[in-house]
Amino acid sequence: MFRKILASFILSAVLFSVRAQTVTGSIEHDGIMRDYIIHLPTDYDDTKSYPFVYNLHGFTSSASQQRFYSGMDATADENGFIVCYPNGVDASWNVGWAFGSDADDVGFLSTLVDSLSGEYNIDQKRLYSCGMSNGGFMSYKLACEASDKFAAIASVTGSMVPSELAQCSPVRKIPVMQIHGTSDQTVAYEGSSIGAGIEEVVLFWAGQNNCNLTPEIIPVEDINTDDGCSAERIEYSDCTDDKEVVFYKIDGGAHTWPDAAITIGATNRDFNASLEIWNFFNRFDLNGVALSDENIVKTNYVHLFPNPVRDNITLSDLPKDVKEIIVVDAVGQTIISQIASDSRTMNMDVSSLETGLYFVIIRSIDSSDIIKFLKY
Repeated sequence: MFRKILASFILSAVLFSVRAQTVTGSIEHDGIMRDYIIHLPTDYDDTKSYPFVYNLHGFTSSASQQRFYSGMDATADENGFIVCYPNGVDASWNVGWAFGSDADDVGFLSTLVDSLSGEYNIDQKRLYSCGMSNGGFMSYKLACEASDKFAAIASVTGSMVPSELAQCSPVRKIPVMQIHGTSDQTVAYEGSSIGAGIEEVVLFWAGQNNCNLTPEIIPVEDINTDDGCSAERIEYSDCTDDKEVVFYKIDGGAHTWPDAAITIGATNRDFNASLEIWNFFNRFDLNGVALSDENIVKTNYVHLFPNPVRDNITLSDLPKDVKEIIVVDAVGQTIISQIASDSRTMNMDVSSLETGLYFVIIRSIDSSDIIKFLKY
């Protein structure tokens, strides 16, 4: 039953989007038709060039599910970059496993961005890739085999196949971000036959980039004490050409995307993975130039949990100037309206709502934020 509700939730969320800036397409590569979703930022202007980010789905997942789950469209709109969600063959990426796809995915992803560059104004010095699980593995494969094309990569709950790790030889230094939970039961933190241990992978890239192997460890503020996990940011700096390796270690975290649209297992709510990935990418271009800190956008995201919800939701990190919070259904009808207090946290009783998809709209003086949630 929950799977049916979740599938309906994802479909409704995609259909609800009114942005004409999100389109689907397909190209042929190696005799196979490959499809994708591309989202342009709301201020897209074809007279300007834009950074480009791949966001790759996990094994058995899809582009549309990854788009909804990661919520990266909102980050792209806030920060002005193009995000593309391609589909792997047979819902998988060829990363060196004995199962799944045997497609030429490095070639496909390189060809796809070249093709899209003929339609959209993409900054060729600012191509990036991130992904969830199998998509994280694939981003590492791009780092190994296409480092001359991609400026930086990030992996969430992914790793590297041990044989791929042993033979990885990038042609240039490349910044890397890893986000992983210590309680991940799918891609084991300590490693397995399908994926090397996460700390081993992080140290490999710190070594590749000639970083200082004594990292700076920065605790992430535990703003949500109900998510069952906490995080720390481990930074390897003093690398060649100002490169960097950053590792978000989530103590107790499961196989999940931090601050994802829905909670499936222990999902960290102390930081937003999509935003942190972008802030990391935004510091580097293909020439190895670390961009100014002025380019790092510290957008404050409102957190909603739990999601899906049965009785009560909590909104945290509310803007200081919030005036009203309303809940609307999938056709935009107001169901709940609540005047905001001075607190940065607010609880709302949604127990009376019917099962389905809803949207919380947080109205501030100069802007409005929208968060989707599922009532079950």
